[in-house]
Amino acid sequence: MSINDPNSQNPKVPPSPLNQDPLKKEKREEKKDAFEEKVRENLQDARDSKSSALNDYTNYTVHQIITYILLVLGLILFIFNNLIGGLIIGIVVGYYYSNDIIVYLRNFRYLTSDHLRFVTLIFLLIALFIAAPGIFVGAAIVAAFRQVIEGNGKPKDEI
Repeated sequence: MSINDPNSQNPKVPPSPLNQDPLKKEKREEKKDAFEEKVRENLQDARDSKSSALNDYTNYTVHQIITYILLVLGLILFIFNNLIGGLIIGIVVGYYYSNDIIVYLRNFRYLTSDHLRFVTLIFLLIALFIAAPGIFVGAAIVAAFRQVIEGNGKPKDEI
């Protein structure tokens, strides 16, 4: 047996690919192709999920930034022009708390169980309305608008 003999079975030298069975070679190629396809699919799924998560995050972040800008703008305008600044703040508050506002208005009769607390709350709301009517008007407009747009059914959260 010589080292150059292609049929020799030297354990240190792997057999030549030229001497292998063509069926084994085809199976190996199929496995390789299947593996490469699986890797491509996994990479594509990872890219899609990353872009989807990034998209959700940026949409949420842009929403937050717009909210903060409107609140700061409303607060600054509230100092100089009570009505306009209050309307901007009320619109933002109404947008975020419209469902809660509707729930409290629908369940108003249950809030009157403690008479003294109820009277105190009413006087506080009247005083705040006199001091800053724009906040109440803006919140009421947006809450009513969202209620009309989302439907006249009951809100999700009931007291």
